[in-house]
Amino acid sequence: MRRHEYLYSAIAGFAAAAAFVTGGIISGNLISSLISGEGLAIKVFLLIPICLYAVAAFFAITAAYSLYNDYRIEHGTVIEAKITGIKEFFVGKGTSHVLYNLYAEKKINGRKYRFCKKKLTAARKNLITEETVKVKINPADPRQYYIMLDN
Repeated sequence: MRRHEYLYSAIAGFAAAAAFVTGGIISGNLISSLISGEGLAIKVFLLIPICLYAVAAFFAITAAYSLYNDYRIEHGTVIEAKITGIKEFFVGKGTSHVLYNLYAEKKINGRKYRFCKKKLTAARKNLITEETVKVKINPADPRQYYIMLDN
């Protein structure tokens, strides 16, 4: 998991919510200016902005939850997890560019959790000299984490 992954999701969610609210406002103004009357078909057209507002509310709630998750990880508990492996992989066919994945695990409350930091460069891999790595976790849900390689 990347640092502030939930923050980036929240920003995208709020941007999507703003787009759907804007679409609801524009479609509501267009429909009300183009159509007048009391018929059933007109009332169905008036549901379009309401549906856009509902989708915007969904994105806004999801974005707020992502912000909450980012806050919980940022102010979470730091643990020491044992490094179980560093595996290399080549980027693309016929290339010599190598990246590494770091794997670690820790038993928390009797349950084993595995942590992964992907796409490490060789320089960052060489900085790992110990058998453990610091991991900042959400105390309520250790599956939400951030591996701290930058101290």
